[in-house]
Amino acid sequence: MKLSHSALALVAACPGGLADFWMIYQRRYAEIGRIETTTYGTSFVRDVTEWNCANDTFTHRIFPDRWNVSGTNYGVRFHPWSSLPGPMWHDPLATVEMNLHPSTIGHQTISHEQGYAIIDANNTRSGQCHLNRTFVFDLDCWYDFGDVRVPQFHVNVNGSSMFFCESEIDVNEDTESWNGLLKLDGATQSDLEPGSEPEIRGVRVQHG
Repeated sequence: MKLSHSALALVAACPGGLADFWMIYQRRYAEIGRIETTTYGTSFVRDVTEWNCANDTFTHRIFPDRWNVSGTNYGVRFHPWSSLPGPMWHDPLATVEMNLHPSTIGHQTISHEQGYAIIDANNTRSGQCHLNRTFVFDLDCWYDFGDVRVPQFHVNVNGSSMFFCESEIDVNEDTESWNGLLKLDGATQSDLEPGSEPEIRGVRVQHG
């Protein structure tokens, strides 16, 4: 991952008093033996330091794409829907609507027509975002798995930044976000459900 001078300048210029965060889009692909899982979606991160296999592969929660985020439909809607290959994945970013309850982010909309202000479900402004696609990453990582049947597993994370946002929203979405996928200590491959999410347990990073 590399940051342009303009991105670094934006980070340096932004005030530290607000709960600043970045919105990124990522695809996370994991291959463990014969099992493959792929997750696409939006993540909210605090910093834009260089991502690496040791700190960022499993850390950032991924909120899924949805065509409809009204009512109880959970996820992130992009309008117009314009899917691209990585690392951009979505472009242009005209309107991004999020329904992420019970997360503190809640139901928010960011749109070009509103100057990328963050507008909540009550039509109240809750922050300001800035379109920024300069943060690009492509991690190709191998991990020791500690199982004689599957000695190593492979994870690729590919994506880019969408917005830098200044807001009072207390975004705290950096968690170990794959509970369950790495629980193969003594388990068989049939025990692993497709779409489950792994828990990091004593793995050692090897950069690919």
